[in-house]
Formats: sequence, structure tokens, C-alpha cells
Amino acid sequence: MRTDALQKFSLGMFSIAGSRPFAGMMMSDKVLALHAINQHANESDSKLIGCDTIRDLLADWPHNFPILNEAAVAIAGSASDLNPLGTELMALMVEVAELQIHAPLQDPGQILMARANYRRHIVELSLRMGRGAGETEAERRADLEALVERKATEGDPFFWVKTSSAITGPYDTVQIPEATQKADWEVELALVIGRPARNVSVEQALDYVAGYCIANDLSARDLLVRDEFGPAQDWLTAKCAPQFLPLGPYIVPAAYVGDPNKLSLSLKHNGKLMQDSCTDDMIHNVQTLVAYASRVVQLSPGDIISTGSPAGNGMEFDVYLRSGDVVEATVEGLGVQINRFS
Repeated sequence: MRTDALQKFSLGMFSIAGSRPFAGMMMSDKVLALHAINQHANESDSKLIGCDTIRDLLADWPHNFPILNEAAVAIAGSASDLNPLGTELMALMVEVAELQIHAPLQDPGQILMARANYRRHIVELSLRMGRGAGETEAERRADLEALVERKATEGDPFFWVKTSSAITGPYDTVQIPEATQKADWEVELALVIGRPARNVSVEQALDYVAGYCIANDLSARDLLVRDEFGPAQDWLTAKCAPQFLPLGPYIVPAAYVGDPNKLSLSLKHNGKLMQDSCTDDMIHNVQTLVAYASRVVQLSPGDIISTGSPAGNGMEFDVYLRSGDVVEATVEGLGVQINRFS
């Protein structure tokens, strides 16, 4: 059976009592192991292909998503005697509060990070770096805003690559490397690719996105610049330490997210609001990022593209992460991640 109805759910990786992590779908704070869907499927074409991990699931996303949605619709209607499948699946669900929540993608393919992709972020940071002789702050701001708009209409996105070993869970304690005194936060909207993509158009780009999640691109600001052979930026050392990419808590399928270019996102540091923006401030929107990346590299299911961070990083205020700090990152409709630092 297939249905045209949509019923929102989220996808994640979970474990209980130290068990091996399993892939599950979450609805109303309850989790269903994906293997349970296959155990209750009557026909072979109603079975998920690859459900040990979320990356396995994404490998056949066009096949798997309708089956997941059908299960979600059944669960939502489980109160009805006319829906025995939903009742059976509902009985197998576990309260998420009883589970440990892991990063939804612990072994992604490529992790592409968009750099300098928020208008206000670029303007504010550039203003902090000073202005030209005889130039007022208002004049400098106007020049920067014009530059940003030219970049949006004429320039290409700027990407760098983060390592998968940096991924950690959405509620894990993050250890700050001893080598840095300026560990910083960057809340970002991340998207997950659900179909092979190469040279796709901007108009078709969203068709290749399986879902969205929260990312926090942690950075060691004082380790970024090296000058042994002239000034250069060391992205590996500054951005790729273990646990420098809290991810999750869940992946929300794109069908339930609406317009990804109109989502609010925020970050609190020890309860104080530091980042508060909307994805409509992005210089290059989600479609443009996916299309451009697909022109440069082959995108595959399970790849992550993180869309950049808005204004409000610690660097802007000369405030950095210390042991005992707590960071709470939120993206509209995608949940919240809370990481303590040590």
C-alpha cells in the first residue's frame, strides 16, 4: 500500500543500555527501530533497503522514503481499528528519553562546508578589521553590503572539506583541544544528499536533498593562520579536531521542512543568545550550493553540505569556549543540540 498523505517523522541513530546503535524513526518523542518496519511488511516492495544505519537508508532514498512515510501515516492513525499495521508498529516504539541519541550520520561520505555565506556575518567581521583612511563606518558598511550583493549575483560559493572523524553526537560532551585558547562555535543548517548528483541545475537541486539537520562547525581560531612559508590557512588543524562537528539530533526529511531558505537558527552560549538569524541571510541559497558543489565534485547519497554560519561567533565578541561551558544550537523545525565542553 502507498499513500499520498505526508506524516512528519525524523530519522536518527539511537542506542539503549550500551547496545550497538540502531537506525530509527522518531514521532511524538517515541522511536521505532527501522528493522521493525521490514518485519511487519507484507510485500517485498514494502520493505526498506538498507536500514542498519541512516547512511545505508540514504543509498536507496527514493525507494525508502515512501515506505517510511507510509509507516508514519499508519502510526499516526493507530488509534483507529481500521489500521492494524499502525497499532502493531506503535506497540514497538520506545520513549526517546530512554535512549542515547547519537549523530544521525556517523559515517557520511563527503562533508562540504560553505565558507563566508551570510551577509551580516561578512559585513560585521570586516568592519571589526577596520576601514580605509578617511572612510567612515557608514561608508565602509555600504561598500561591504554592495560587495556582498555582487558576490550573491556574480560570485560562486566557497567550500572547504571537514573530516568525518570530527563528528560527535548532539548531546555529547566535547573536549576542547589543549592546543587552542580560542575554540569557537558556528551554528549551521546542514543538508544531506539523497541521490547521486552531478552537474545538476539550480532549479532541480532540491530534488537531490534527502533532509536537513543541525551542525555546529567548531573552530580553533588561533590555529587557523600559519606563516612558515607566508600566510596560509590551516583548515585541518583549526576545524577538524575530534568532536569539532556536533551533528543532529535528527535528520528531518526535506518533504517536511518547507523552504530551507527561510528557517530561523540560533545559538546560546551559557544561556546567552549569541547567534540569532535566518537562512534568508545566506548569500548563496541551498539550491545554489547544491548545484555548484555538483559541478565541482560527484555528490552521493549520505554526503553532507553545511551551508555556513551567521553572525554572532565568539570571535566577534572575543569570547571563546571554556571547560564547563554549554552551547545550545537550534534550527527551526530540526530540534536542538546541547553540548557541554570540558
